[in-house]
Amino acid sequence: MKKNMIYLSAAGLIGSAVAMTGMSAQAAVGPAYYGSAAYACTHSVNGKVTLRTGPSRGYKARLYMPNGRDVQIIDSVNAKDGFVWYKVRYGKYIGWSRSDYICTY
Repeated sequence: MKKNMIYLSAAGLIGSAVAMTGMSAQAAVGPAYYGSAAYACTHSVNGKVTLRTGPSRGYKARLYMPNGRDVQIIDSVNAKDGFVWYKVRYGKYIGWSRSDYICTY
């Protein structure tokens, strides 16, 4: 019984931290995704996801990844623009894309 209460308390604290900071659940567990297989995902079949030189729209677009293309997540950051950005490997390229356009399997 005591173990269950500890687990529930920990889950409650994490949930509270997410609610208080405004972070998404994905952002709260970002490091768990490092090295994960993922793919570029948009709301359009023919959409493209921008791969940038740094973690914000202020950085230069390096290339555009077609929807559904495989990437590997290698880092993440909560940027000043309020978004979580993933550093990803796409083929021979490494760059940054917003986490809401990178989906994990």
